[in-house]
Amino acid sequence: MESHRPLRECEHDVQADNHHRGYNSSCCDVPVGITIECSDDFTPGGAGYATSTDNCDPNPTETFTDATLPGNCPDNYKIERTWKATDRCGNVSTTCKQTITIEDTTKPVVTCPAGITIECSDDFTPVGAGYATSTDNCDPDPTETFTDATIPGNCADNYKIERTWKATDRCGNVSTTCKQTITIEDTTKPIVTCPAGITIECSDDFTPDGAGYATSTDNCDPDPTETFTDATLPGNCPDNYMIERTWKATDRCGNVSTTCKQTITIEDTTKPIVTCPAGITIECSDDFTPVERVMPQAQTTVIRIQRRRSQMRHFQATVPITIRSSGHGRRLTVVET
Repeated sequence: MESHRPLRECEHDVQADNHHRGYNSSCCDVPVGITIECSDDFTPGGAGYATSTDNCDPNPTETFTDATLPGNCPDNYKIERTWKATDRCGNVSTTCKQTITIEDTTKPVVTCPAGITIECSDDFTPVGAGYATSTDNCDPDPTETFTDATIPGNCADNYKIERTWKATDRCGNVSTTCKQTITIEDTTKPIVTCPAGITIECSDDFTPDGAGYATSTDNCDPDPTETFTDATLPGNCPDNYMIERTWKATDRCGNVSTTCKQTITIEDTTKPIVTCPAGITIECSDDFTPVERVMPQAQTTVIRIQRRRSQMRHFQATVPITIRSSGHGRRLTVVET
């Protein structure tokens, strides 16, 4: 009795041999290649089964082994599938090969985070504003990247960021883009701190150079502007009084702080300094009373002082003066020229 190997008939790019012992035969001399997407089913359920016939066994068993040929990325490659058939008496056919070309030509799909409005001091990076997500038919972890475009607003800390996201899979397929709008606002007032209240002499400098400047901080503006207004509270004399100085700070987006107050107490505690006239020697008949001089404004004045009809003294001063003299029947006459 002759022993027969099974006859294999191949689907797609499957080559088969029907070898009758003592004779040579084959099938599928012109294999047809198959190219599928990386997400497609490359098992025999998707890529096709081999078939076989045998001279006695009505249902030989077909089995296969796969060899993978790498491509230019993880999801571009080939599978070389080698089939054989075995009948129920253990006779094994010669093998045939099927080539399955697998490609990744599908772009990933990216989804942007929702647009948000945040304070200028908040984190506007993806950590604070949200990351895009993406899916791909084959790559379980596509890479999401973004670029930012800044749209100016009405001040330095009011603006928008238009963030454009895309996803790229491990075979270089790039998704269409999506956009996220991040609106950044400065609605926070700066905080102003007044200098401490002080008491100074009336002759001291009561401007901020002498009495101190306020300081301020802001959540976004590194250098807010401090300004002040003064109100004077009279005291018990012209040189005893108080200044109530009200400070505020304004940031570069026009947010104004609450105010604080500094009290500057001004006092006159310094005694005047008197200077005596020089000692003199006069005749017993001369006037020895003091002469009080008042100098409110500068101008030239000629003063004639008449003691007797026969005697006249002349004085000239660059300021008005008032002369007080005791009696003794003397007459003083002041003439302005």
